[in-house]
Amino acid sequence: MDSKQYQVNQDNSEFWTELCGTSFAQEHGIRNADKESLALFDKAFFDYYPFALDYLNSIEFNNSEVVEIGLGYGTVGEWLAKRSKHYTGVDISKGPVAMLNHRLKQNNLSTNHQAIQANALALPFEDNSKDYIVSIGCLHHTGDLSSALKETIRVCRPGGKILIMIYHKHSLRSLAAPLIYFACRLANVFNVGPKIPHHYDEFLRWQRDSRLDGSPPPATEFSSFHSIDKIMPNCKIIKKGLHNLGKFKIPLTSIKCRPFFLGWLDRIVGLDIYFIAQKN
Repeated sequence: MDSKQYQVNQDNSEFWTELCGTSFAQEHGIRNADKESLALFDKAFFDYYPFALDYLNSIEFNNSEVVEIGLGYGTVGEWLAKRSKHYTGVDISKGPVAMLNHRLKQNNLSTNHQAIQANALALPFEDNSKDYIVSIGCLHHTGDLSSALKETIRVCRPGGKILIMIYHKHSLRSLAAPLIYFACRLANVFNVGPKIPHHYDEFLRWQRDSRLDGSPPPATEFSSFHSIDKIMPNCKIIKKGLHNLGKFKIPLTSIKCRPFFLGWLDRIVGLDIYFIAQKN
């Protein structure tokens, strides 16, 4: 491992200690981790990302060995643990691991299921050992998306399935990024609007993810929809699509247009690429 990747790993371990989904939770008034509060979070999550649930429901997880990479607030992990024989959640940061193990214990699921701290670029599992690999919104942050995807293929057994969500390079938000950046920088001169990073590369990462303090993640990689077949060698893509528009609000206002465009516009210029690959 080179020094640059080592530093990205260290930075990711620290950055994602603040759970992905923290701002989403606060927006919905959720500040506790009791069972009722997390159930409210999960409902809000799947209401906001119904396409994620659609892809999850496309796979039969019963009596299976499942690995999830990137745990966030633990919504998908708990859903998978309730439907699989053995579930292992993996995250590079201790915060998401603690949350997922808390969820498992809270739901009496910790006997056959667990979350561990590990690197997506070096998964601690044998070749061809797991039935399903799931990673929604994580691998594009590793600093080496190609290697991360190859790790999922290595671990998945032949005939097994890999469910992935990664960021779309040609989303409407990405296409409009230069204009949004210019408008926000101009607004910041007059102390108006959200404070954005000065460097454009940081701004692109900040557009997709940020902590409560406004800092962007250490690494973010974007992919094209048409490259999916090429980046998943020795696999057959059995389902894929573009989804999600984010809050989709008019810049520098609070006017949200998401309900009017979700379900058709995102199929063309959506933020996220979802796909299911079956290993040959």
